[in-house]
Amino acid sequence: VEANVGAPQVAYKETFTKSVEVDSKYAKQSGGRGQYGHCKVRFEPMDANGEELFKFESTVVGGAIPKEYIPAVGAGIEEAAKSGILAGFQVLGVHATVYDGSYHEVDSKEIAFKAAARLAYREGMPKAKPILLEPIGKVTVSIPDEYTGTIMGDFNKRRGMIMGMDMVDGVQTIEAEVPMSEMQKYATELRSMTQGRGSYTMEFVRYEETSKDVMDKIIANENLPADRQAEVDALAEEFEAAIKALVKKPVADNNDSKVEDKEDEKVEDNKTDKTPDKTGDSSNVVVTVIALITSILG
Repeated sequence: VEANVGAPQVAYKETFTKSVEVDSKYAKQSGGRGQYGHCKVRFEPMDANGEELFKFESTVVGGAIPKEYIPAVGAGIEEAAKSGILAGFQVLGVHATVYDGSYHEVDSKEIAFKAAARLAYREGMPKAKPILLEPIGKVTVSIPDEYTGTIMGDFNKRRGMIMGMDMVDGVQTIEAEVPMSEMQKYATELRSMTQGRGSYTMEFVRYEETSKDVMDKIIANENLPADRQAEVDALAEEFEAAIKALVKKPVADNNDSKVEDKEDEKVEDNKTDKTPDKTGDSSNVVVTVIALITSILG
């Protein structure tokens, strides 16, 4: 049985902070009946920790968009919001309102309005000041009082905030709120810090905006989708082979190069003659490496 082994994935999310309006049109003509969908959508931010994380409504009047196509607009936006523009995480707190648009009596259909809605989302989100959200956990630690200073200092290093403390029968209980990404190896580290005498519990509390430096790090380190990751893994193997070919070059045998000082120049010339010309091979390897890097970045 194969298993994926590694650190637990953190459930990051995305949201946005600015209202925007987008005029989106999808038109496709490839012989015969075409496809046409046109919608004007207003995106407004909602509470990313609220009970309602996605809301869609229509204020279209006068039949600018037929009623049977309105649900397709909402479905297109909701589907697109499953992947944010920063790092591909689900977007929370989306209030979308379609307020106008147009249709074609022959070419308009649900799939066209759904496509127009997805385009509206992709065009609007970059303008809406998107931000990355990280999950915050409530951590309760029980330790002997002698380790209080160590644990509190450790929470500060993990970007945590102490919420309360309570001492009962020599056992100190510390409550803190800490980004859950900072707690992945905490069980092992707590045992180390308290010589096995500490215990803790943790539960999800809410999502909070990350700082810019943390956001940049998360985006840079975010794993690719499975199909893309497999492609990159294969390219990485080729890359490794190319590097080995570049650095592992044949070395000329110098065992018979001991000669008199007066013959040094002649021996050096002989070495040069016997050493294969690997300039072409090295160039090919470099080209291969560059091509692999370009493919990965692409």
